[in-house]
Amino acid sequence: MGIPLIRGRSFDETDRGGSSGVVIVNDAMAHRFWPDQDPIGNRVRTAFPNANAPWRPKSSSEWLTIVGIAQSVREIGPAGESNPELYLPYPQNPSALMRLVIRGGGKADLASAISREILTVDKDQPVTEVKSMNRILSESSFRRRFNTMLLALFAGFALILASIGVYGVMRYAVAQRTREIGIRIALGARQLDVLLEIMMRGLSLTLIGIAAGAAGALVVTRLMANLLFGVSPSDPLTFATISFVLTGAALGACFIPARRAMKVDPIIALRQE
Repeated sequence: MGIPLIRGRSFDETDRGGSSGVVIVNDAMAHRFWPDQDPIGNRVRTAFPNANAPWRPKSSSEWLTIVGIAQSVREIGPAGESNPELYLPYPQNPSALMRLVIRGGGKADLASAISREILTVDKDQPVTEVKSMNRILSESSFRRRFNTMLLALFAGFALILASIGVYGVMRYAVAQRTREIGIRIALGARQLDVLLEIMMRGLSLTLIGIAAGAAGALVVTRLMANLLFGVSPSDPLTFATISFVLTGAALGACFIPARRAMKVDPIIALRQE
């Protein structure tokens, strides 16, 4: 499975039926039950509510020695927490029901080959739910990915509408100030000064909007916590990136009216009164 071993040893050929029972625990279990000591060498005993279950390890009534600590993994899904877990060697704990995990190289479809090899050993053995790890991961996160895709789609539309709105407002503001801009250019104002003034006005309005939007987002994103994992709803990097994208889109929307403003002909502007 590619789960790293943090300390201790892995299972080997000596861990067979009849030998002393061994177990590997994950670091979540180690931190919970042995917070201030090294659990390697300590002994545990598993307990199952249904003693007649076919998957019940035969060594559940025996004390097992901890020989290693493995890194914790999210067993339930990417958004779940890492729970205390332990690993038992199959030769010491054979089960009537098992899941076989096979690591294969390349992109070849191993499903038919796996089924054929299992049926060669036992033609009456049922083989079900043959899935790749990519498919398992995709199924576990499908709902969250779908919801995130919808949110991203709506956010894209909102960004386009916001850019159109900023463009419309700035174009109207420039049209209202056409005579003023013409007089300033006639009195010697540089085109670059006109461009910067329009852009700074648009930037100031954009920053006010971003500040108000960020304040509202800090409240609303709490409702999206179940869609996130590995990042907090108020992640500073995410907010900074979104603010940068919105500022860039707003400045782009302001540039066209500002560029038209700096090319205003003073004579034409003065005649528009």
